[in-house]
Amino acid sequence: MTNEQIISKMKDDMKMRGFSHWTEESYLGKTKDIMKYFRKPMEEVEIEELRNFLLKHLREERKLSERSVNYYNSVIRFMYEVTMDKIINKKQLPMYRVCLQRLPIFIVSPFPKVTNNFFIFKNTP
Repeated sequence: MTNEQIISKMKDDMKMRGFSHWTEESYLGKTKDIMKYFRKPMEEVEIEELRNFLLKHLREERKLSERSVNYYNSVIRFMYEVTMDKIINKKQLPMYRVCLQRLPIFIVSPFPKVTNNFFIFKNTP
């Protein structure tokens, strides 16, 4: 399967699954970035090359966040497993663990107290 065929089939696969227009555009953009990086048919790209792309190129050279690298990883998994019908060992292409940050909780009274033109809110951890 050529890269052009992969892109065409990927469009159909995303439409069949009800992806939003924005997700389709984003996935196709990332797919084209990946293909441009490798400069060869995706059928010939080995798992080790994909690992180096995610770790070395995206994370270390381009300094992308874990979430961005995970997004590229999701695109790669979709391209290989759904569009190309090739099984990827997910242990070889693991996702980053992304820690969620706890945001402060604000309790707002229906009538906040105004002092010197500032609203006072009670903040609890």
